[in-house]
Amino acid sequence: MKEQRISLLSLRQVWEKPGIFIFLAQVIVFYIIVGHHEIGKGIGFAETLIAIFGHVTLFIPVAIFHTMLITELGGWLMIKYRMFMDERAQRIAKAEAKGKAEGIAEGIAERDREWAAWNERRLAAAAQGQPFDEPPPLNTPPAPPQ
Repeated sequence: MKEQRISLLSLRQVWEKPGIFIFLAQVIVFYIIVGHHEIGKGIGFAETLIAIFGHVTLFIPVAIFHTMLITELGGWLMIKYRMFMDERAQRIAKAEAKGKAEGIAEGIAERDREWAAWNERRLAAAAQGQPFDEPPPLNTPPAPPQ
């Protein structure tokens, strides 16, 4: 599936709203910093506004660059995070499958040991001519030899 992009600076469409928020946040913070600095100089109202708008106008391209950098870095981090999570899920699935296989093998071995012990007791009783009324183990009988 082709990724949709918005025409302005070819940003990914998914980053449109966060990008606008990041850009505006930078500009507003810069307005506040520059405004505080210029008002602190104690010059006239008109000169203060001209200085503020002049500084902020020069900052706009920097804010655009920062916004693109942040959104692209965020996208890259999300891709890396998804790759990590997929790899982690595969490792967990392999470990679960291995554990399940080991558990089944241990269960089969235990079942075979119980049946072999029961059969030995039955054969020993038959060899001694004694009655053998012990019920067979509750596990399913061992699989026939292959």
